Amino acid sequence: CYCGSVSEYHYSSDIGLVIAMATLRWVFRILFNLANLVVILAGAGIVAVTYKGKVAVPEILAEELNQWANQMTVPIMIFGASVMGVGIVGMISVNFNIRLLATIYKILLVLSGILLVVTGIVSLVVVAVFVTFEKQQMIDMMKKTGEERKLMDQIEKLHRCCGVEGHLDLYHRDRPIKFFPESCCVRKLPFTRTCPQQLIYGVTCDRFWINPLNEYLMYGGIIMVILGVFCIVLAILVTLSEKRD
Repeated sequence: CYCGSVSEYHYSSDIGLVIAMATLRWVFRILFNLANLVVILAGAGIVAVTYKGKVAVPEILAEELNQWANQMTVPIMIFGASVMGVGIVGMISVNFNIRLLATIYKILLVLSGILLVVTGIVSLVVVAVFVTFEKQQMIDMMKKTGEERKLMDQIEKLHRCCGVEGHLDLYHRDRPIKFFPESCCVRKLPFTRTCPQQLIYGVTCDRFWINPLNEYLMYGGIIMVILGVFCIVLAILVTLSEKRD
């Protein structure tokens, strides 16, 4: 009787272990499917955000930089589509348990993760360079008059702003009274093309995204860095789960 009880105990333990392992594999499969869905959606997000920035009406201050930035969006969109492809491969690999495909998937995950982090950082650096350049261009235009500052007038009217923070004195440094350009004025005054300090817009123009593409590149860069780290972590988790099996 005692021996029978021991064998029954081992049998029930084995059944419990099998059920536990099956449940664990099922949970892992759900989690990895969700993770791959995140990769697919994030890839689609990169494509959508970059495309939105590409078709947005640019207000950049230098045409050559505008052309270069627009050209940059094409490879980023292709890369976003490739990330979606990696997520789809991952879905197939997880659900059909194809070992060769699983190996390819892990390699693609790591490569995509590294490229995403690098590309995301590059996008953020490019945005910082563009914004710095635009700010300097606006400062230079603040020193000009007439046709030479026409674009600055347009920026101030469009965004309801005035000048660049820390440089507003450029508008009145050679005058005894603080008068600003008409484009800085909340409301136009009759018989004058200047504006007293009391009526200027309360925000400077460097607070706005003068070129909408910069904003979308920044958001795209943040998404890519986060997704890159996520892909690398996911590759590690997939490898650990295979060793557990």
